[in-house]
Amino acid sequence: MSKPLFLLLALLPTLASAQVPKAISVEPMAVPPGQTSTLIVRGTSLQESTSLWTNLEAGITRISGDKEDGKQDQLASAFKGQGTPPEGTLIVEAEDYDRGTWGKRPPFILNVGGANANVAEWDVDIAAAGNFVLELNYASGGDRPVKLSVNGVELTDQAAKVQTGGFGPNDGKWVPERVLSLRKGTNTIRLERTGGTPHFDKLALVPTTQPVANIVSVQPTDRVAPYLIDVPEKTAVGIRGMRIATMAGISNMLLFMVDDLPTAKEITGRTASKTGQHLTLPVGVEGYCDSTHADRYSFEVSAGDEISIEAVASRLGTRLDPVVKLLDSNGREVAFADDTPGLSGDCCIRHRFSESGIYFVTIEDALAGGSSSYRYRLRVGDFPLLTTPVPAAVQTGEQTEVRFAGYAVTNTDSDVRAVAASMLPVSTRFPGKTGSGFTQIAVSTNPQFVVNAASTETIPVPAGVSGVFSKPAESHRCFIDAQKGQRIVLTDRTRSRGVPALLAMVVRDEAGKQLAAVRKAGPAGQSLTWSAPRDGRFEIVLSELTGRGGPEFGYHVELETARPDFDLVVEKDNSILPQNGYAILKVTANRQGYNGPIQLTVNGFGDSPNLSNDTIAEKAKETRLKVYFPADMKTGETRAIEIVGRATIDERPVEHTARTIAAFRKAMPQATFPPTGLDGVVALSIGPEIPDFFGLSLDGGEILFPRLVGEVYFTVRVKDREKGFKDPVAISVVGFPEGFSASGGDRAVSRSDNNEYRFQLRGPTAIDRSNDHVRIVGEASFKGQTKEIELARVPFRVIDPLIITAVPDTALRPGAAGKLLLKARRFVPRAGGDKAAIVIEFDSVPTGVTLPKTAVIPAGRNETSVAFTIAKDAKSGSPIRLTARTIVAKEDVVVATTVKVLPE
Repeated sequence: MSKPLFLLLALLPTLASAQVPKAISVEPMAVPPGQTSTLIVRGTSLQESTSLWTNLEAGITRISGDKEDGKQDQLASAFKGQGTPPEGTLIVEAEDYDRGTWGKRPPFILNVGGANANVAEWDVDIAAAGNFVLELNYASGGDRPVKLSVNGVELTDQAAKVQTGGFGPNDGKWVPERVLSLRKGTNTIRLERTGGTPHFDKLALVPTTQPVANIVSVQPTDRVAPYLIDVPEKTAVGIRGMRIATMAGISNMLLFMVDDLPTAKEITGRTASKTGQHLTLPVGVEGYCDSTHADRYSFEVSAGDEISIEAVASRLGTRLDPVVKLLDSNGREVAFADDTPGLSGDCCIRHRFSESGIYFVTIEDALAGGSSSYRYRLRVGDFPLLTTPVPAAVQTGEQTEVRFAGYAVTNTDSDVRAVAASMLPVSTRFPGKTGSGFTQIAVSTNPQFVVNAASTETIPVPAGVSGVFSKPAESHRCFIDAQKGQRIVLTDRTRSRGVPALLAMVVRDEAGKQLAAVRKAGPAGQSLTWSAPRDGRFEIVLSELTGRGGPEFGYHVELETARPDFDLVVEKDNSILPQNGYAILKVTANRQGYNGPIQLTVNGFGDSPNLSNDTIAEKAKETRLKVYFPADMKTGETRAIEIVGRATIDERPVEHTARTIAAFRKAMPQATFPPTGLDGVVALSIGPEIPDFFGLSLDGGEILFPRLVGEVYFTVRVKDREKGFKDPVAISVVGFPEGFSASGGDRAVSRSDNNEYRFQLRGPTAIDRSNDHVRIVGEASFKGQTKEIELARVPFRVIDPLIITAVPDTALRPGAAGKLLLKARRFVPRAGGDKAAIVIEFDSVPTGVTLPKTAVIPAGRNETSVAFTIAKDAKSGSPIRLTARTIVAKEDVVVATTVKVLPE
């Protein structure tokens, strides 16, 4: 049954004012390929979340908390304690615990020891390994969460958190807690809480085909959004991005992993002990560091075992700068890692053990910081540590052997073979290894070559060159043939792929003379362009700027003939597209010798997205691309789009995707480079219609342009701001006749609180008087959405560069006497802007009105006054008519005006 109509109507007005969601954390930090897992996004304004956006090919289903129409959660209870339970269900009386201190008051166990710890453990025998829903039957009238552990692993300290309405026998209810994976044989379930507890009656284990999940009892709330995510089996291990969407918009991005290592959770308290939390390898353990101690884990190895230890934190955008230590059973340090090159601040250890026994691994923050935001995934097991692939790129469609830090993999491996035909990242599964390493390899249309210090190979242009500086101060070389005048560009792709090498590039002729060099490295590498002085063979020398070397210090350089080109950057990597509106995406072109137009299209919206401002004009640097609301999308839906720029340069088609790396670095400074597949992706969500959150006004109500002068200033103001909206507004004036241009709407006047925008209007000096209309448009973003406000049909008049007004100090009535104030509004060029004298002649004066024949506003002045009298018997008739004459830009200017004489 649907919700009552009045409820729906009550919700509608709140949509536009709802807050854009904010994502704070995701649990778990990694999900396995080939399984359906549960992701819990925690944050704010997540109520009524509609979709989970990822750059991962996966099936995603929202877990609903809505029970009003009879629906159940997708991880709902399999056994409600009524009728016959499903076959294979095990029901245990709470009082029959095998070990514990909990007080027994049938039918419940409950706290009888005041502030003492209540502990109970049940050993249950499982006939066959499988998944089971753990359900707890208890009564609770308060917030009394309990620690739950299974087989020695603490799963949560928030079990039995649901309140049933009271603590009496009639208040007991079955509450599904979570889906567990239990082994064949004995499994131990443990509940623990100090002080007052829920009153437990029974426990049930119900066989299920549902995947392991930790949120059966978690309902969607304003701060929690649970989703099922079905990751395809062949998905490569690596880092992906996700955002949560609601009816109000789309959140910031979080990073999470796809990892084929099983996951364990840190048991708070146990990692602080000397014995640490025991790990069964291989495993990826998730936890967070605090400032009081290093988290300690123990594991057991045999002599000859080789184990990898890898901290993944900075690469997931957390605050932790991890330091990892490997200790023997006596606490002596065996290995240490901090800021392993190539891991963007993370670290790893690979160690072969000469002796069997118990060893410890600790993880802590480099600056001893700590809180729940200092999160990590600590991967421990016999898996390859992949940092630098050789070659660093593979040619599309070609079969290539790739090496990773000493591990050889051929293209017969399905995961690596896919690299040559599709995008990245790539994970590799090695024979006999228990998990996968993860890195990224580029895909190029150019042939790829590997060089080293002894290389003498001549490579073609275009081509890619890569290698590894295996020793400190090592230099690599290769050779190219070039013709006189041929311009060649060497582009360093090393840093943009997260590799630590700082590359120096030098070009020499056959005599060893240096022709060109670049010895600096920016955040994304540099490029070197040079021209061959003659036909011949030239040497390319590559080295590490700081002289460092080792298996992590790889590099990748693309060599191409220099031709006019461009690349694109889009300012944002996410936006809200309002119903019946549009999203605005600022796209900037970095031109490299090409000044023609660049046509923009959008991939991800079908064949014909509705766009405007979709051309970066000739010689222009940017455009504010408008992507309009597609009719086939609903509020809360999301899309991943790419902005592609196309041009024809020297009769060749050129196409580039706009990058989003700047937006990523701004949002996630801890993660130096975006994971593969995120750079260039813009996440859009459909939001509600936007209410006006600001208004516009024009000083004077019209725009006046003086002929002869060629320029004028006018002011537009922002008004009626909604509370909390303080940002600048991008203001433009459109519709001027050809030859006119207005500037100044991109920056507010200082100290105006972004409310005053002063425009300079330029136009032809030789132009006739005319009347027309223009539009003033203001655009701004607030709460994640962009709004356009327009002042339509604004009067635009071309006028003489002088306006005269006559203002009496008393009403012009019979018998009146006073002064007539003559005011001039002058328009003069800034250069040579002499304010010449203005001669005013009174051409027509009604009978009975006395005025001088002429008056003069002196040069440099803007007003004067003359005396007037009006006879008592003067009759109302024609108005006073006057003519003003002056010189502007060396030309005579004559304007006329009138002043009406009022009757009695």
